[in-house]
Amino acid sequence: MCIRDSIHTVSCSTDSLFACNWNSTLTIYDGNVGKVMEEFQPHAQNVSQCRFFNGGNEIMTSSYDRTLKLWSTSNLAAPKKTFQGHGMAVASFCIAEEGKKLCSGSRDQSVALWDISTGDRIAEKTIPRNTVTCVELVPGQQNSFVQCSEDLSIRIWDTRELNPVTMIPLNDNYFACSCSVDRSGTKLLTGHYASNEIGCGVILWDLRKFSEDEYLWRYLEHKESV
Repeated sequence: MCIRDSIHTVSCSTDSLFACNWNSTLTIYDGNVGKVMEEFQPHAQNVSQCRFFNGGNEIMTSSYDRTLKLWSTSNLAAPKKTFQGHGMAVASFCIAEEGKKLCSGSRDQSVALWDISTGDRIAEKTIPRNTVTCVELVPGQQNSFVQCSEDLSIRIWDTRELNPVTMIPLNDNYFACSCSVDRSGTKLLTGHYASNEIGCGVILWDLRKFSEDEYLWRYLEHKESV
């Protein structure tokens, strides 16, 4: 597979791979042979995240242009829906409540909840200094998602009221810029950024006893952010 530009994030289906490039394009690769199938520009600015949706028949994308868009994989000429309302770059999103709701986080310090069928914003919550870096659904808990922030905290939200039910501070001076939850919904892996090459690495957490002192493992010896 020949990678043609710097990649920010990827999403995989059974036989395809979508790569979000820093040049504002999204490249579709054949997952079996690694060949470029198609390339298009879904947003006016850099794509921050892409995810397969609806059994691989649709793609959701978010962007620095402050929008999210829903696409059909069979017709990439125009988006099926555009979700507008954030005041700054949309950093990340996840799809909750069995594909009915979209949860997004932005650099405008807000988290928003959207109805995917209508494109309407249902709720929004702004927390001062909560510059969102990543959002991730907790598998097995369709009303729960993890959100990390540059304010040196990790929050777990409940979509039913769009409120953070848990918040832990990261007392070290490195914030989580990426996160992933395992399929069991019990373990959280966060990737961290810090200046001067100190604190760049990963931390593994147990979501069943989530606190700043209860991490399972950490490695903070990377030279760049994770």
